[in-house]
Amino acid sequence: MKKYCFVIILLLSLCHSIAWAQPDFVYNGLKYHILDRNRKTVSVIGTTNPTRDVVIPDLVLSSQNIAYYVTEIANGSINGSFTQTITIPKYMEYIEPGALVLPYLETINLSEHNTDFEVVDGVLYDRSKSTLLVYPCNKQGEEFYVPNSVTKIGEEAFCSNRNLTYVYLPNSIMTIGKSAFSGVHKLSTLDLPSSLYFIEDEAFYTSTITNISIPNSVLRIGKSAFQRCSHLTSVTLPSKITTIEEGLFGSCSSLTSISIPT
Repeated sequence: MKKYCFVIILLLSLCHSIAWAQPDFVYNGLKYHILDRNRKTVSVIGTTNPTRDVVIPDLVLSSQNIAYYVTEIANGSINGSFTQTITIPKYMEYIEPGALVLPYLETINLSEHNTDFEVVDGVLYDRSKSTLLVYPCNKQGEEFYVPNSVTKIGEEAFCSNRNLTYVYLPNSIMTIGKSAFSGVHKLSTLDLPSSLYFIEDEAFYTSTITNISIPNSVLRIGKSAFQRCSHLTSVTLPSKITTIEEGLFGSCSSLTSISIPT
């Protein structure tokens, strides 16, 4: 009898261990990864049933029928071949940079109960609207005026945008984040404000910028910030710049003029 009891206990323990070791599951066409079993939180990590309109639920059920809050979206988790709209749920806390860089995405919706983000006219910001996080790649319209509350253009915020020909940056912008304008399709010029201090790595990588004047307020220009900008013909650097980072103008095949004011 003791032997049978031991076997049953061992089997139950093994089943529990297997269940505990399986942190990923699928619910209604999206794949999730368990982040914290105590907080009952998960991240979206994949798509099993690509759709045009992705609605991420507030709560999902695991294969063990346990309810979890959806709090994160991982980069590469949403199938960009179809998605035109995405709805961010109530408990979402973190969206990995690049996660919503989707070629056909036109608008972002947000649960009215979410306290970590703000969406205005389909554009995603942090709650205070001090960081512009995502401007959808295929949002309709050729012009966009960044609100005066914004101090930072977030990482990959405008990355791979298909339609914009003009972006207004107010005199509140202090940082242009990594890959913020990387791969933009139609933006040829951009007036950088005198409030700007930092241009981070690959900020304009492979963009269609043709000329740019970097204000004297800028303290740092990151690595490869303008690398492979094949349309770039002229650049004006800030007068106090002391270091040219690696690959700053690498493979800029049309660049003929770099000037530094005295």
